Amino acid sequence: MPTFLHLFVCAFLAMAVAQQKCNSGWTSGPDSCYILLDDHWFDDGPDQLAAQWSCDDVYSHLAEITSKEENDFLKSWLTAAINDSTEGVWVNGRNFRGWSWDYSDQKIVFSDWEDNPGTSGKCLSMSTKFGFSWVPEDCDKTKNMKFICEQDLCKQPMECFQGSCYTLHCSLHNAKLTDVYGYDDEPAPVTCPQGSLARIESKEENDFIMKFLNKSEDFVQTVWTAGYDEDGSYDQAGEWKWQGTDQAITGFTNWAPKDDSYDYHGYYNDDDYRGHDEGCIALSRADNWAWKDTECDDYYPVLCEEPDPSTSG
Repeated sequence: MPTFLHLFVCAFLAMAVAQQKCNSGWTSGPDSCYILLDDHWFDDGPDQLAAQWSCDDVYSHLAEITSKEENDFLKSWLTAAINDSTEGVWVNGRNFRGWSWDYSDQKIVFSDWEDNPGTSGKCLSMSTKFGFSWVPEDCDKTKNMKFICEQDLCKQPMECFQGSCYTLHCSLHNAKLTDVYGYDDEPAPVTCPQGSLARIESKEENDFIMKFLNKSEDFVQTVWTAGYDEDGSYDQAGEWKWQGTDQAITGFTNWAPKDDSYDYHGYYNDDDYRGHDEGCIALSRADNWAWKDTECDDYYPVLCEEPDPSTSG
């Protein structure tokens, strides 16, 4: 028979996914966060490519609609949000060798096409005229167009190991841990909803985290930890520490091997991922979740750590 503590822990872990929150100004949907934007650089509105760039600027991608549940949610949301002269809303569908989603490079399976839209184009718009059903639109259309940006939420449940529980938060996107050029002496106040950014202090913990991250969605390619280079700058090394403590990273490490490859311009990389050129420690899927010295003002999902409630006093 389950004990009260067992039931509490199960409920605690089950809530971890539901606690994924959207940033201020964004709307929470079934599995993602959304924001409706136009582009002030254009008098009439953005074309689809400009919409994609604008979503990049807010650390997101142009929306991709993969289920009826998501489509129904967006149609209801847009109906309530738009009461002006907007003619259509860009999402990320394109038809160059068949209709597909441009960001994920996946074929469009679920669809909500209007039967007789009276338009023919290579880009996908949700039309106000047809109750936000889908229409093929000219990709260069700008007049009275808006667009939806999407930030993906992590759906991976919390897991616990040796007294700590770990959660991956994909919508925080605020992990600027310290300024690599020395304008700030202290880490910025990056916080997890519960606990703190993860500190990896043993091979056993690192191996567990690698297995945990391997279960994450494919879009999770780089993940922030609590590691940062105190007092480091672009051309001067400081000391690697864990954020929130005065503890130097002197024991276990798992730095990625030196990159002796060539980049796409044909230049020799000669990157040493344990150096101090960037200033913050991220984990990279491409390197089997090894540690990489990463530019601190890049925006990635955040690995959070908190005490295991089943072992805490």
